[in-house]
Amino acid sequence: MSRSIAILLLTCFLFPLLGHIVLFKIRRGQLRHELKEKLEHSVPRGELELISIPAEWMEHPPAYFQRTKPNEFRLHGEMFDIVHREARADTLLLYCLADKAETLLFTRLDEWVKQQHSKDPFQRGQTLQWERLLDSLFPSLIATPGIADAPSGPFLRPPYRFSCSPWEREAIHPPPEA
Repeated sequence: MSRSIAILLLTCFLFPLLGHIVLFKIRRGQLRHELKEKLEHSVPRGELELISIPAEWMEHPPAYFQRTKPNEFRLHGEMFDIVHREARADTLLLYCLADKAETLLFTRLDEWVKQQHSKDPFQRGQTLQWERLLDSLFPSLIATPGIADAPSGPFLRPPYRFSCSPWEREAIHPPPEA
């Protein structure tokens, strides 16, 4: 009796913390099952999107192209399922079905995480501490002032604030004569 009450109470306390993960996995499984059935019932060519990518992306993909499964990928944040593929020289033609439901699911999850993160002041403080730690551990990632194409972002802030770079400064005294 006491064991079942303990399990029930533990479930009641943990569900608000971890329940969204379980519900997300269940919903994602349902969407994949629906899409798989749709693919099996032969999708008309009009619904397929043709995406042409370099063949090298399969081994070395750029940041905006992510393979999630062998027949599924994300391009610029949008999910696609591969129905058919053709290889031509150095190009790969992918006939895909845009997975709008899964894209929407990930977008909503991302919005929810950002909303929860912005509500908690403790979490914001931890994020700032992580940024400072990463800045101190990886100085090569720090944005260099004066370089136009240097990466920038919250994790790439320099831990210092100089008004001018030493190499841009003019000499105060003339060089000594030999």
